[in-house]
Amino acid sequence: MTSNEPDPEPTPKKFSTKLVDIENFTGEVKDGYLDAGAGDWLKRLSIQIRLGEMVDGRTWPDPIKKMVVAAHLQGAASTWFMRRFDSLQSMTFDGLCTALRYNFRCPLDRLEINAALGSTT
Repeated sequence: MTSNEPDPEPTPKKFSTKLVDIENFTGEVKDGYLDAGAGDWLKRLSIQIRLGEMVDGRTWPDPIKKMVVAAHLQGAASTWFMRRFDSLQSMTFDGLCTALRYNFRCPLDRLEINAALGSTT
């Protein structure tokens, strides 16, 4: 006896997001630093995401990548994300990274940085 029902759709394989191993980003400037380190943190996170994609053998879609970012925000960075969620959700992953980097950048311009570091150039 054969069934006339179509074969069920295969369950899509989940993304290996739990393999992302990075400290949470708080957005706070540590003593002795000029900014919160968003650029460096995002570089490390991007490497972790690419490693996860290698394990999965496929590229992660932007909503998954943005979820990984949100899951690793804490403190001021988490508050920033939650308050702007409506506008951030429509952004690409790269757009979110740019917004995060911009918001948590060094508030000083080059001249102020040079003065703060005691540079004469």
